[in-house]
Amino acid sequence: MALAYEFHRNTLTDGADHALGLVDEVGLGGVHSYWQPPADLPDAEALSGLDALIERVAAVHAFSWWPGTTRLPLSAREEMWRAAFERLCAHRAAGAGAPLDVLLEFVPGDDEGILPREAATLRALVGGRACGVPPAGHGVP
Repeated sequence: MALAYEFHRNTLTDGADHALGLVDEVGLGGVHSYWQPPADLPDAEALSGLDALIERVAAVHAFSWWPGTTRLPLSAREEMWRAAFERLCAHRAAGAGAPLDVLLEFVPGDDEGILPREAATLRALVGGRACGVPPAGHGVP
């Protein structure tokens, strides 16, 4: 069995250092963390947190909030997401973990009509490389 903590502000795991501290304190190999870009954190700082936590990332929540909780299309933070997926996929390709689960968590305006567009953007950002993402047309549109 594996256990993964959320990665949210105003919780015990509201940053990479806190998430690592909690996972280390538990001291079990099957305990991990989710990762998502923290709200209001610039891209470079969000990616620095990912680098610190990458050994323990079980899954990723993909969305684009900027600034604050303003919901934007995933493509609005394309550069940050590409960099994040390059790191994560390279880490997985190096034999450091199972295929990576990536969950599309929020879409602008909570509009389910744009979900296919956001899913296509997510697939393009991941690139189907070493992260085990099936090619377009299989599973999620």
